[in-house]
Amino acid sequence: MSSSQVSVWEENRKYGVIIDAGSSGSRVYIYSWKDHEFAKNSFTIEELKGKIPIVERGDKDGLKWTSREEPGISTFGSKPNEVGEHLDMLLDFSKEVVPEDSHASTPIFLMATAGMRLLPEDQQTELLSATCNYMREKTSFFISDCDSHVRIIPGELEGVYGWVAVNYLMGGFDNSIKAYTEKKNPDDQVEQHHTFGFLDMGGASAQIAFEPEHHQRQEHMHDLTRITLHTLDGRTVDYDVFVTTFLGYGSNEARRRYLEDRVKKLFAASNGKNLLDEHRMLQLDDPCLPLNLNLTDASSTSVALALHGTGDFDKCIEYTVPLLNKDADCPTKPCLFNGVHTPDIDWSVNKFVGISEYWYSSHDILGLGGVYDFIEYEKKATDYCGKDWSHVLEDNKELGAAELHRYQMQCFKSAWIVNVLHEGIEIPRIKNPSGHQNLTEDRELLEQTIESVDAKNWNPPFQSIDTINDIQVSWTLGAMLLHVASKIPL
Repeated sequence: MSSSQVSVWEENRKYGVIIDAGSSGSRVYIYSWKDHEFAKNSFTIEELKGKIPIVERGDKDGLKWTSREEPGISTFGSKPNEVGEHLDMLLDFSKEVVPEDSHASTPIFLMATAGMRLLPEDQQTELLSATCNYMREKTSFFISDCDSHVRIIPGELEGVYGWVAVNYLMGGFDNSIKAYTEKKNPDDQVEQHHTFGFLDMGGASAQIAFEPEHHQRQEHMHDLTRITLHTLDGRTVDYDVFVTTFLGYGSNEARRRYLEDRVKKLFAASNGKNLLDEHRMLQLDDPCLPLNLNLTDASSTSVALALHGTGDFDKCIEYTVPLLNKDADCPTKPCLFNGVHTPDIDWSVNKFVGISEYWYSSHDILGLGGVYDFIEYEKKATDYCGKDWSHVLEDNKELGAAELHRYQMQCFKSAWIVNVLHEGIEIPRIKNPSGHQNLTEDRELLEQTIESVDAKNWNPPFQSIDTINDIQVSWTLGAMLLHVASKIPL
């Protein structure tokens, strides 16, 4: 890469740093964009019409723009004065990536999520204060005030930011922005152009964010969050988005609740009979573990468990459906699951994108990331669950601890993803007319259906993604885009 290329890319470039402080670790993301004044002076108003800032990775080659540090920042809740140990590598990395002469003008944010929310309030306050002070002491990055630059964000805001990131990267904003900018009269109504819905799942919770269709927006306006995008020509475009968090519906919490439910039902049916073995453990056949995998679990329930995998995907689906709590009281209708109010989703127009666990549980072992095909997904999940654990290990030698755990939990997570998508969020399945699952017939029907709608520029109801144009899909991108766009003079 020549120096002239570097200078062209760096010229009039601004930078921003966001640290995603999650429960298991913190990841720093460094983004960049061309200065608004440069854009304003380089293009005509007509050329800028309807354009939003282009937010890119923090270095031209995209090789050095993100880094991770473990464990999570919340582990310093009882020792806030030692938080610098956690931050040092992330801050040093950021100072290396951002050119030194841009440090003072580069905003830095630390946004904490799940782990920090669980700390006592006094520990939260002390840790956030210590973090902000340390960042100010060790860097010259821009921090206008601690409250806005170092904070805990709710799950709903994660959902909003994630929705923005997905639609920005996938072009979901393009048609609606074009329609807004072509209005002759500011009071004219704009025909709705549908954006992508957003699904995220971590270990503890799951989020959904989507823009309801017109009459649902009118009916549920008080439930929606308004998101305002600023275009480079100084206009604003508004989106009314529904976003909610399902606490306890992340993959790890769902697993814990599943075991808790199994144990509770076993004891209820025992008529007082002692179910524990000589080691004071409860022997439990688990259809949600690969065949003949044996595990112990001493933390998920009130008794220690000796689990034996029976590898029955259909049975795992059956056992995990009740965890959705579809029969919960729904004070404000309609609800999807667990009594959480959600506007109706019109599957003829609403298309969803899933990240995090939706991607990992589809891609890492099953190799099915991308456009979701439930027939293929259930077939591969069934095959995996029924595979003898000894053969799984034989085919995957030298697994690290994290990889081993993912292989152990893949059967459960596959079933949980299927249930959340189809029974929870109610993404429609394609079924054969008899109502009985026949993979060959269903496959033919699915292929015919896709063929018939391809000509209509059809988008699948759901797809899982991890990166788009080599940029990892993260809510931090949405947060930075909204920050950057908010600085455009109106």
